[in-house]
Amino acid sequence: MVIVNDILDFTNRTYKDIKKLNLNTYGIESILNIDGIPEDIVSDGSKVIEIDIQTEQVINSYDVGRGPEQLELFNNNLYVARKYYDNNFDWNPLFGSSKIILDR
Repeated sequence: MVIVNDILDFTNRTYKDIKKLNLNTYGIESILNIDGIPEDIVSDGSKVIEIDIQTEQVINSYDVGRGPEQLELFNNNLYVARKYYDNNFDWNPLFGSSKIILDR
């Protein structure tokens, strides 16, 4: 979730979208449908999606590897912690990380 100018942007796994909630009226102002299951404005596959929250447009999509979960922005870099499970159906977790150098 992120709050900008009394607008709460939040992800919704059930409907695969990002909603804008006006914190003054408590009404949904808009819905942005996502291809995938968004978590922290991250799809549940192998991509991190950058969205301009003012225009509601996808700016860029970054392939970061399987299982992106947590994001940290530091010194114009976006660090992505990843967790995913092996293909043997025994649910052994595997971990990784990715770094995106942002052009700002």
